[in-house]
Amino acid sequence: MARLLDVYLFEKIVGELKQDNDGQMLFTYSSNWLNDPNAIPLSCSLPLQKESFKRKECRAFFSGILPEADSRKLIARNLGISANNDFSLLYKKMAFNWHHSMI
Repeated sequence: MARLLDVYLFEKIVGELKQDNDGQMLFTYSSNWLNDPNAIPLSCSLPLQKESFKRKECRAFFSGILPEADSRKLIARNLGISANNDFSLLYKKMAFNWHHSMI
């Protein structure tokens, strides 16, 4: 089953990060963001475009917003997931942040 995360910039949804049924990560900008005259790319490596970015193209950016090295391993171990699974780390982190923002 595919899993999805909304991606925000400046409190606006800019796109969707997806982990497909094969475990591959894809990022796609939303059409609303692409049509916004003030839209900017998340990164130079992720220019504004309609086509989805495959894992090879988007992993560096999304991996880069996660903790590194020992911190990453510790967090992953505490969450019971692989430190190499960027999507699961982002997914669990967002669930944690959402839960705590509701308190």
